[in-house]
Amino acid sequence: MLAMPDDATGFWVILWIGSIIAAASAGGARGQGLAGLAYGFLLGPLGLIVAATLPPSAAWEVEQRLDIEAEVQRRKRVAAEDALQEANRRERDARPTLIDPAVDRARRFPPPAQPHAE
Repeated sequence: MLAMPDDATGFWVILWIGSIIAAASAGGARGQGLAGLAYGFLLGPLGLIVAATLPPSAAWEVEQRLDIEAEVQRRKRVAAEDALQEANRRERDARPTLIDPAVDRARRFPPPAQPHAE
């Protein structure tokens, strides 16, 4: 006859499954997700500690460097665009804004040319 599991068995199963998920997550944060999953599966809660101390993979380090370089380039581009907008705004603000309406009207609508009288 089969023995009925006691109440603590469910706790240990949940702890083991949780350690597998947490170890895979900890390993994945360093580019070693499959290794973290294996350590969590084989060692349980101790595997979580092992997965958290795994060194980052070389591909993960290269990807992180490329992401950082791309972010630096993006920030430089945004700063250059902001500087250009600021320069355009300053140039626009330096122009005279109040013009005598009569002068402005005469400049925009010159009087018609008078025919030459001979």
